[in-house]
Amino acid sequence: MKKGLILLMTIALMTVMVGVGYAAVFNDTETVAGNSFTAGSLDLKIDGLDNPEIDSITVTNMKPGDTITKVWKVENVGTLDGQMKVKIENISSDDNACTEPENVAEVGEFGAATCGVGQGELGYFFRTKVFKSPSHNIHQSASHCIKDIYHLGMPQANFIGGIYRAEDQVLQGNVIPANDYSWVKLQISLDENIWRRTKGWPGVPDYDVDDNLVQTDSVTFDIVFELVQTP
Repeated sequence: MKKGLILLMTIALMTVMVGVGYAAVFNDTETVAGNSFTAGSLDLKIDGLDNPEIDSITVTNMKPGDTITKVWKVENVGTLDGQMKVKIENISSDDNACTEPENVAEVGEFGAATCGVGQGELGYFFRTKVFKSPSHNIHQSASHCIKDIYHLGMPQANFIGGIYRAEDQVLQGNVIPANDYSWVKLQISLDENIWRRTKGWPGVPDYDVDDNLVQTDSVTFDIVFELVQTP
């Protein structure tokens, strides 16, 4: 009875000692403390403002031969570089009231007067340029043209021209570094003598259009500036 008990106790003791010996290895632990991750920012301001404080362009009494120019300071006040993009959208062109000369011009052009909401022709004859300007001076020549959009007039059923050629196109601009800015210039001209351009349509010549066609017409549109993170 005693021999059995002693043998059992010896086995138990050896088992404990083996367990202790297995865990007893050298080790050292170091900790890299204080890790922190902060997202950067892209923050676009136009003339130092955010929506909806940005002033819109309002032009009245426009006539053939006029050129309207607007310059914006486009700032990246964030911490990341971003590529500037410009888009023209939500274009609407209306006939506000057909004067007698406009009525005659529309009958001559389309066979009938088309006065009313959505029936304006002014926007189709605009010459439109969007470009990055080297200066805020609107009279200084520009460089790095983003888009040069000339009118391409067609019969009314297929009107594609003027500022409509830019609608919903993404006009790629330059990269604006963090805490930097660029000047963007919009230039809209109405030819002194309006022509219907039919380039690309075989057998259809360009021809002079009665300038009275755009009397009293109005055009509204949105200009969307976007700053997109660069890789």
